[in-house]
Amino acid sequence: MQQGLRSKVKVDSIKRNLRISLASLRREAQFGHNLALSLSNRMVATIAFAYIASAYVEYSVAALSFNTIWLRIGVSLSLLPLLFKDFWPFAAKKHGYLVTNTIIGIIFPLCFGLILVLNAAWEKDSNSINIFATMEYVLSTFLLVQIVFHVRVVLAIWSISSLIIAICASFVANPNLSLIWLHVFYVIPFFLTILLVGGIINQTVFIFQDQKEKAVWNVANAIAHQLRTPLATIRNLSHGTRTHVPMLVEKYRLALEIEPTLKPLSNRKLDLLNDALVNIEEEVEYSNALIDILIANSRPFDYAAAPGQSIWITTAIKTAVDTYPYNNPRERSLVNYNPANSFKVDASERMICHVMYNLIGNAVEFSQKRRDGKIRIWLEKGEQWNKVVVWDSGIGVPRRFQHQVFDMFFSRNSPNGTGIGLSFCKAVMEGIGGKIECQTQADEYCQFTLSFPHPAT
Repeated sequence: MQQGLRSKVKVDSIKRNLRISLASLRREAQFGHNLALSLSNRMVATIAFAYIASAYVEYSVAALSFNTIWLRIGVSLSLLPLLFKDFWPFAAKKHGYLVTNTIIGIIFPLCFGLILVLNAAWEKDSNSINIFATMEYVLSTFLLVQIVFHVRVVLAIWSISSLIIAICASFVANPNLSLIWLHVFYVIPFFLTILLVGGIINQTVFIFQDQKEKAVWNVANAIAHQLRTPLATIRNLSHGTRTHVPMLVEKYRLALEIEPTLKPLSNRKLDLLNDALVNIEEEVEYSNALIDILIANSRPFDYAAAPGQSIWITTAIKTAVDTYPYNNPRERSLVNYNPANSFKVDASERMICHVMYNLIGNAVEFSQKRRDGKIRIWLEKGEQWNKVVVWDSGIGVPRRFQHQVFDMFFSRNSPNGTGIGLSFCKAVMEGIGGKIECQTQADEYCQFTLSFPHPAT
């Protein structure tokens, strides 16, 4: 029985470690996916055209035995899913990292590996290395390491691609095996060097980034833990005192009637006494709201851990607009919210509120830097997406920084910014199958558009 129990514990441990490894591998594979999604359709089309056009360079310069034009056309067609990424269903978006890493594997090691190996296989009259094809393959592996970033994912893509190349080469009649092996042994040292150096550099960057994220979470959690206890004590003392203030005031008035020589307090001061206690409780709630926002933004986010529900978007937005911890009434007056065109979304109300907190906070901060600053929030219903638009007449973002606004730890023109709010918003929106976009012009305006997929039911 004990032997069976130990076996079960061992199996459970193996399963747990496997789940952890797969989760880590998925996170690593997400890097190349995010990079691919950041490419505009024009950029994807340009890459596809250049990929096909470069076949002419090979034909005129390298004198390859293997005609690559049809291979390059086929590889370019693999880019089509990226042109329609905005129309991917939710399931495709959730597992999109598999699609994009497959495309990366086709574009780099598979395509150039086939060019290298099949050209060698069909070369009958020469036993010399084709430098052009070799350098193309070495360059492709270098780009693979740079784009995919993580050694384990690179090895997985390269291994699968190499297996497919070997299978394709096996169908060549009377292949030049000696030339194939000559090319393989020639490029292997280059590949291992690129993998080793690039892997060490990339892993160092990844670890540094990962440690920064964990440090932010640990610091935020420590701050929250240290502050919530005294804040709760202050709130309870204030609330308890406020419940007895009316009785104390009544006893004070009776004492004045009995002893007229006592120095009286004005009614205004008595009112201020009660208002001060109310203000203390409001400030405690304000502080707790700030802590909640800080914790939500800094926590490593996985939407699977935050199950959604079907909610009206106006409910979440109204809650966010009304409960956001404004510093003063003027900040609240900047926000103009139009609830027309409401729609339902399959999402967690709490998460949507935190997304709106971040957008409202940014809009409020930057709108106040303009004398005529204002903020508008409105809703749009559409066939493909339902949208929430948050617009402000603040200072905007210069063009050279616009591609970084959703990057973790990127912050500009904000002394209080941590650079984690908008990356959190992006994670939430992508987690529910939606997206967030930024349109802005420096010194003019900034507009964030939240696009929600239609509810499943």
